[in-house]
Amino acid sequence: FYAQLRSEFAFEEPTSEGGQIIFSQTSDISTLNPILTADFPTAYITGLIFEGVIGTSPIDGQPVPGLADSWEISADGLTYTFHINPNAKFSDGTDITAEDVEFSYEFVRDQCDGWSWLYKTLDDVEAVDEKTAVFAAQRGKPATHARDMFRIMVFRPELENAQTAHQQFFRNGD
Repeated sequence: FYAQLRSEFAFEEPTSEGGQIIFSQTSDISTLNPILTADFPTAYITGLIFEGVIGTSPIDGQPVPGLADSWEISADGLTYTFHINPNAKFSDGTDITAEDVEFSYEFVRDQCDGWSWLYKTLDDVEAVDEKTAVFAAQRGKPATHARDMFRIMVFRPELENAQTAHQQFFRNGD
């Protein structure tokens, strides 16, 4: 994907390092904790901090690798199998596993009001091994929002309690 991206957009080597990125928005973000994200400005910023299972190509809007290097979709559109990059790590160096993916999706689907509607068509999420996560959509209801659904940010299971997570996030910074 990165080779395709480089061929579509002419990049030049930076003339200097460092600096600032200024992003203008009409409202403040509400948190840097992905569990508590419930509005677009916050989702945009946390999306720059946390990686999703897949991303979206700026070239054509199609799904591209994120935490998952590759994936398969069953012929009936009800089973999605993602293969997590073996080098994917959290900022503290801890490996990101399929169990982290499973936890993140189940938590958002079952306990987060802001975006949970995207995940209600999922029957099951299962970590079948350390680097493979399988999602099963409800029969007759393929994951109609698949591009958005699989972009959810993956976070550490220690953030399970949103209120505690909010306090921990700002106390520890991760």
